[in-house]
Amino acid sequence: MANIRSLKKAINSLTYELVDECTIFKQHHPNVSSESVDNVIGEIIDKRNELIEKCNHFPKEDKNANAYARKIAAELNDSLLAKMDKLQEFQK
Repeated sequence: MANIRSLKKAINSLTYELVDECTIFKQHHPNVSSESVDNVIGEIIDKRNELIEKCNHFPKEDKNANAYARKIAAELNDSLLAKMDKLQEFQK
């Protein structure tokens, strides 16, 4: 990531995209409980807020901002992939 601003934009765009996917999933799979999909959406939003909070509060003892941003980006990817896997489990 070039800077914190672009990391925040990436966090927002990816989470909004996944929330859109959840709503589309809910519409196309009426047999799946909408409450369970809503819980996944809530988890996605909570994770987004947590990651934005981490971006806003860069620790002073961390000297390398790029490494810190990469760590946040990796956490974003891991958490969003886990949420997508959870949606696929509902489909089974």
